[in-house]
Amino acid sequence: MRLFVVVILFFTLFTTSAYAAKSARPVILGGPVISTFDKDYTSIEYTLDLSRKTDIGFTLFFHTSGNPTDITWDITFYAQNFFRQFSDSSDGLEENMSINEVAWNKDSLSLPAGNYSVKISVPESLFIKNSQPVDFLFEVVSNSTTGLTADRPSEWAEAEINAAIDSGVLPNDLKSNFTSNITRAEFAKLISYYTIKNISGAPGASITAMDEWLNDPNFYRLCGLEKRSYVFSDTNDKYVNFAYSVGIISGVGDGVFNPNGLITREQAAIMLARAAKSTNKGINLGDSPSFVDSAQFSPWAQEHISYITSVKTYDTGDAVMAGEDGGRFSPHKNYTREQGVVTVMRLMRATAQ
Repeated sequence: MRLFVVVILFFTLFTTSAYAAKSARPVILGGPVISTFDKDYTSIEYTLDLSRKTDIGFTLFFHTSGNPTDITWDITFYAQNFFRQFSDSSDGLEENMSINEVAWNKDSLSLPAGNYSVKISVPESLFIKNSQPVDFLFEVVSNSTTGLTADRPSEWAEAEINAAIDSGVLPNDLKSNFTSNITRAEFAKLISYYTIKNISGAPGASITAMDEWLNDPNFYRLCGLEKRSYVFSDTNDKYVNFAYSVGIISGVGDGVFNPNGLITREQAAIMLARAAKSTNKGINLGDSPSFVDSAQFSPWAQEHISYITSVKTYDTGDAVMAGEDGGRFSPHKNYTREQGVVTVMRLMRATAQ
């Protein structure tokens, strides 16, 4: 949780954040990625999709309780037939030693259209010299707003995306491309975090702790579960295996899970409903709405859709999973990352603690 203590500091001091008030600023293409480097976690990688050649700038903002002059880093952009790496250190940069922060930016990189991997890393030697963790924020912006769409949550989702980051339930690989469609494996990971927090009796558990628990057969045994491997023929993802052990997922048939396939709204409803029912804590239930397209529901999804759309948050009474415009549920429409995050966050708030 140490990272999220300083998130407010980032947003106050670093006024070009993606979640800052709207202003005449460059369009955000990637990020903000907010995370922590420590001795066990020294790099992060995410994707950046560009529909056309773009001149970009990018900013890296560090905060550490140690000495910021010890920080060095590499930032790498790579795609097919493209590789560009930037290496630098905090030596000689402007610093505020009272809060131990360092800001660094570049604004002169031109990228052809394509799908890029962006990797930010710090050397492990940093944590030999400085045992304190290093919190950071990284974002990529366009130097021209023409024809580009900001990679940021939709306005309706921003507050709950922020809350997910603050509460430590959003994994690093889902902290960007919020409006893109979520895969079946990604949603299984999100829903597993909710489930682990509830069945473990540790609602404040960090993502790092939960990742480690899933490698420990004793965790499964204490939860009355069997640790399974290779449940499906096409993935051995530990979150998928866990979600199967709890009864949240069952695959698409013939021993296949299709981890990279996109999840539909009715499939998400099934997983959310099963996750809610897996907890031994109280779930806040209200009335289930009717939908004009209910005839399009798959027979095996009807009960789950009715259940999860009746679940309301305790604090605001928001539906965990609501319909769309025109009284539709749109069962076969793909689910997005931001929709996945928001519904899991609301399910947490609809579960008694």
